[in-house]
Amino acid sequence: MKKYFIVFIMLFTLPAVADFNIKGSGEITFPTGTTKPIDFGFAFNKSKGKFKVGKNEFSTSQVPAKYSIGLILHKSEHIWVQEFNKGYFSTFKWTLGKHKIELYKTPKGIAKMGNYALKLDDQKFFLTNKIAQINFQFSDDGIKKITVDGMAADIGLNN
Repeated sequence: MKKYFIVFIMLFTLPAVADFNIKGSGEITFPTGTTKPIDFGFAFNKSKGKFKVGKNEFSTSQVPAKYSIGLILHKSEHIWVQEFNKGYFSTFKWTLGKHKIELYKTPKGIAKMGNYALKLDDQKFFLTNKIAQINFQFSDDGIKKITVDGMAADIGLNN
């Protein structure tokens, strides 16, 4: 009887549902000092087959492997992030679930490109190219890993 019961449980166990909803909020600051809130997170709903990026929703049967956000440096003065604003701005602060991401200006001579630094949780990076990326790798539970491209990690020489 035990053998049949175990087989029954194995056959009728529902598969794990990969759902997550990672809230994201913050603000961008313009050169004038004015600010604008940003509401940008990630969500996946397996039963509906939807992956949400900010306010946009995409049909997919599985969690995407990754999503990248591009940061474009304009004339070494301002940044553009398509997901955050239609035009250029100066800085941003963004809380994404348990992660804190901040792009800010450093004193002249510390950072290479545009005097910009990006702080990802407790790690600091400097722009080394006019185009950089923040890459989000996903698992069934949400964000698995965040990496950056087009930036150099701060090794503590500029603190």
